[in-house]
Amino acid sequence: MILASHLENSFADFSDIDWDKVAANKEFAGHTEFSLRHRYNTNLKSNAQTKFKLGLDEVTMGHVTEYCRQVHGAGKGKTGAKKEERQQ
Repeated sequence: MILASHLENSFADFSDIDWDKVAANKEFAGHTEFSLRHRYNTNLKSNAQTKFKLGLDEVTMGHVTEYCRQVHGAGKGKTGAKKEERQQ
């Protein structure tokens, strides 16, 4: 959810994404630009494509963010208090 929202708010299109700059954010500490790009393209973008029944070239950053809201949004996760504390 955080990654999708950040990308949608910071970049106009998939081709504009500066993955090195994204990986430098403290929210994504522990990730490389490759791991973030892979997670976004392989998991989030392809799952949004399937959920909304679109072609890969039809998927927008808005679709990916909406997919994340519906699937991973508030109240949807199974994060326990200890895990959430550790992540913070």
